[in-house]
Amino acid sequence: METQITFAIISRDGDILYRTLDGKEYVVKYEDICQRKLEMVKVAQLTDLPIKDVCQIFGFKSKQTYYHDKGVLEEIGSVGLFPRKNGPKRNYVMSEELVTRAIELRFRTNWNMYAIGEKLREEGFPVRDRMVGEIFEKYRITVKKLPKRG
Repeated sequence: METQITFAIISRDGDILYRTLDGKEYVVKYEDICQRKLEMVKVAQLTDLPIKDVCQIFGFKSKQTYYHDKGVLEEIGSVGLFPRKNGPKRNYVMSEELVTRAIELRFRTNWNMYAIGEKLREEGFPVRDRMVGEIFEKYRITVKKLPKRG
């Protein structure tokens, strides 16, 4: 069975509105980024519109978004369009115990923040070297620099 459907695609306040000739409407909300990406790829593949124009209709700034999302759909399907969490993969918490131990190591050794960070990780603290530097900045403790060679 084959059915032909003619509709208009309208961008309104960030939402995408599909409207058939008889007035029926379907709305893709701006907040639904996964649906917008999926619809963008569908429309680009089914029409002769330039990719740049299709991206603009769906609220994306570059063609790169389309090509990336098309590749993701082909590789792993629509589940790949869901936004992933950005930021640290581990929970780095500046606990009192961590702060105390970092400051203690700073004053009892001649180590820089990288060596202190390494030691803290060996002791089981989930810490980045930069966090050690942040602790020293917060408490206005000078960071020891490695002596210049040469």
